[in-house]
Amino acid sequence: MKLLYTAVAAMLLQQSFGSISNLVVPMTAPVMVETLGLNPALVGAYSLFTYGMGVLATLLCGSFIIRYGGLRVSQVAVLASSAGLLIAITGELWLMAVGAMMIGAGLMVSTPSSSHILARHSPPKVAPLMFSIKQTGVPVGLMAGGLIIPFFIYSGGWQAAFIGVSLIGVIIAVALQPLRRRFDDDRNPTHPFKIDEVWFNLRAVLSHRYLRKLAFASLTFVGLQGCFVSFFVLFLVQELRFDLKTAGIVFSIAQIAALFARIFWGWLGSRYLSPPHVLAFLGFAMSLSAVILTFANPNWSVAIVTVIASIVTGTALSWHGVLFAEIARHSPPGKVGPYTGSVLAFTAAGQMTIPALFGVSLATFENYQYGFYFAAFLTLTAGILLLYRQNTEPSSGHGF
Repeated sequence: MKLLYTAVAAMLLQQSFGSISNLVVPMTAPVMVETLGLNPALVGAYSLFTYGMGVLATLLCGSFIIRYGGLRVSQVAVLASSAGLLIAITGELWLMAVGAMMIGAGLMVSTPSSSHILARHSPPKVAPLMFSIKQTGVPVGLMAGGLIIPFFIYSGGWQAAFIGVSLIGVIIAVALQPLRRRFDDDRNPTHPFKIDEVWFNLRAVLSHRYLRKLAFASLTFVGLQGCFVSFFVLFLVQELRFDLKTAGIVFSIAQIAALFARIFWGWLGSRYLSPPHVLAFLGFAMSLSAVILTFANPNWSVAIVTVIASIVTGTALSWHGVLFAEIARHSPPGKVGPYTGSVLAFTAAGQMTIPALFGVSLATFENYQYGFYFAAFLTLTAGILLLYRQNTEPSSGHGF
């Protein structure tokens, strides 16, 4: 069990950095919009570049995980995000697009590489809980980012946030190195990279009834998550007239709910409810909470806004562990990394397109409501499909 706990802690650390690095642009956006004269809707375009590369990276990473090991790929993912931040520091739009793609590759590859490691060391009965604890790295990173990024901004300007977070990534990559021999002992240095293997894994996921529905759920769930992470701070500053510091504090406090909720949903899915039922409920709950958020106005107190935001994060930012454990449970031996990467291609597609459409809606209608309505409708649909599957298909979920 000691090895399992070490694996969870190490992978939680690298997941946390992925969240922090991806939060730098949304958190610095209010300052960059004012300083560089940018359109706020460009945050959606940033997500398009970030997760566009994420789609490609998750499809290609499976063979690299098998050949070099999950720990090594995790280190490369962290360093890629760090490099992307340094490239984006120029403020030039085309370089920020390049930096976004590197950050996206690092962010998305971190999950299949960590899933590969955890699947080897987690007993099936506790896998949803262990994966959920590992995935708390996302709200931990968002919570930490919500505090340290404004600190960097106020201390040295928005560029300081890019530099400071990048240095944190280098430190994490170095700190993971002593674990490499133990966690990458299953690597196959002679494993060839074949492009047709990518399509085989993707077709296998799409031909599996349950994995196909998990892929759609991940696309919609992460789409709502992306809209919240990308636009919530802007929403607070521009619509509710919060100052940046208060907005960052509200954002960080809301992540505490996600931190505990991820563990709770994993525990619930391991002990009392089936994982498909948990995921279906989360689809319904996050849809409702996003709609409630759209009613917020400047007359609402900071406390009420924080409570509503915590409900959003407790659902829309808390599904990952249960879903990734289900992917691992329904993947063939040795294929957890590649299959997770294939499902994550749909996850990245959701992050790429749904926040971008949110940005288009914001630029067109100059309000945040329609974007949240659209994202909420998609998650509601995913919840219905998962519930329908639970009631009408075999509980094992297998069946190509």
